Amino acid sequence: MGAAVNDAEPTEPTEPTEPNELVDAGARGTLVLRDRAVERIVEAAVLEVDGVLRHADTLEKVTGRSLPRVEVVVAGNRARASVEIATRWPSSLADVATRTKDGVARALTELAGLTVDAVDVHVAHLPTDIPERRRVQ
Repeated sequence: MGAAVNDAEPTEPTEPTEPNELVDAGARGTLVLRDRAVERIVEAAVLEVDGVLRHADTLEKVTGRSLPRVEVVVAGNRARASVEIATRWPSSLADVATRTKDGVARALTELAGLTVDAVDVHVAHLPTDIPERRRVQ
């Protein structure tokens, strides 16, 4: 009785995949933005608009309800924002509102990757208390 001879070649271990190999985007995972993070992105965009002011009356300072106020509703990859702002008289309300709307839409699209359905801008405060200029006599 002879010993059995195995003529088969030994198998090589499989090579690991290349570290720089592209992986399908669906297999990489997902990015979830919290509503508060999206609201902070919108608030920052609003405050970058020329003419928009931070504002809080005495009572608002106590309650923490200062302007700008931001509310964003996100459903899937779509967003709808509502913003209340303050601007100083004699600013053009239409211009400030349009620049605010455009800035918010751009931030939501570029920074959060969301499709913007609507941006509503309300001018909630228009202070007229411009400091008096001193006159030289």
